[in-house]
Amino acid sequence: MKHTVHFISFLLLLVFTDAIWAADNQKRKKLPLVVAAPVTQNTSAEWLERRAVLKPLRLVKVLNEEPGRVIEIRRFEGDHVTAGELLARQDDGLVRAEWLKLKARKEQLLEEWKRYQILKQEGMVSAEVYGQSRTLLKVAIAEERLLAKRLAYMQITAPLNGVVSERLVEEGDVAERYRHLFSIMDIRRLKSRVALESDQLNRLSRQSAVLVSSEIQNGKQYPARISRIFPALDEQTHQATVEIELLPGFDDLRPGQLVTIRLGMQSGSHPSIPMIALRQDQAGSYVFRLQPDYRVERIAVTPGRFQGERVEILKGLSASEQVVVRGFSGLKSGQQVEVVAADGRP
Repeated sequence: MKHTVHFISFLLLLVFTDAIWAADNQKRKKLPLVVAAPVTQNTSAEWLERRAVLKPLRLVKVLNEEPGRVIEIRRFEGDHVTAGELLARQDDGLVRAEWLKLKARKEQLLEEWKRYQILKQEGMVSAEVYGQSRTLLKVAIAEERLLAKRLAYMQITAPLNGVVSERLVEEGDVAERYRHLFSIMDIRRLKSRVALESDQLNRLSRQSAVLVSSEIQNGKQYPARISRIFPALDEQTHQATVEIELLPGFDDLRPGQLVTIRLGMQSGSHPSIPMIALRQDQAGSYVFRLQPDYRVERIAVTPGRFQGERVEILKGLSASEQVVVRGFSGLKSGQQVEVVAADGRP
């Protein structure tokens, strides 16, 4: 009888244990299955590439400041010129005749003024007459200088050392005032401009590394520098303009050439997660963070740069945490899950 009681107790224990195991197994079957991945710290640097066209640092339009007929052209496209060198001449016959006439008139007034000066000292001429003589002389001198300047304007000269890139006039043309006659560019210094997003601009400085390469030169790289960062964003594109200047040693590059500009962005140190872990809805960006008790928690995050299949997280996560990367269907914050695998892929 005693043995029978013990046997029945043992059977009841087995039944109870089996029921508990079955209930626990049933509960485990109902847990959502997810794949998690670790949050890593991203400290890699980045090169930002942009395609751009090279331009001369200085490009000056040469305009005539005096109307006249062009009677001689001295320089043509491709010619190297120095500052002050004669490019073209206009017919200055009429202006020169006026200048000679006024010059003679000035000399006459100068002699009269000298004579009046002597007479004034002897009291033989009034102060009024002497003053009028001096005034007429001053006017003649000013007019002569004006005509001399007009004569000089009819000699079209180069405003800087450089190369003639455009010639827009022919001999015999009558050029009205301020007509565009030549363009002179300084090819010793080349520049280019690129457009950046505002967040990219925040990771750039005047000291950032810059490299310029050209496919025509088989990818040869040329050192450059950031010469100017424009303070305001474009009102239409909301992008910032950055000006790049090539450093000496680019003799085989030309203005108008298409190049690739690589900008060394300041490296940041931010947590990084697989891009598939980042969720988005009307409330913004978020992830499901895995808690130590295997519950998930919805965390709002601020994404940064996208690098391949990963994305930086500027706010919301820290390294060594884990986030869900698969198994989002029906997943809710606070829900307990079962991690079936740790995803080590990027």
